[in-house]
Amino acid sequence: MRLINKKFGVGLAFAVLTKLFYRNLLELIVLRKNYLEIWILPCVLVTISKCLKMSSFFGFKSLSDITAIDQLEKAHRFRLDYNLLSAGKRLIIGTFVSELEFCNSLTRVFSSAN
Repeated sequence: MRLINKKFGVGLAFAVLTKLFYRNLLELIVLRKNYLEIWILPCVLVTISKCLKMSSFFGFKSLSDITAIDQLEKAHRFRLDYNLLSAGKRLIIGTFVSELEFCNSLTRVFSSAN
């Protein structure tokens, strides 16, 4: 997949995320300083989450919450948001799945996902 929303000048984290995950990023949005939102394919959720947690550069050690939204009118009707925290930084990982798709659990990466 390709990057849809590309904003420049937001720092090293943006550049590293796009370089590492550009094939699996659907969109990257900078909402505020120290607050990013990325949209990915559901098949790479666990891999990207592990990388964000284990990397000394990112260090997102905490999954604060998971939100699921049912959007009846859309083909990929379930929107899943995972909120990660690291030393005053916040990252939202978002993905979409349909009724017939599944998304692997993050319980192997974050115990709080249980």
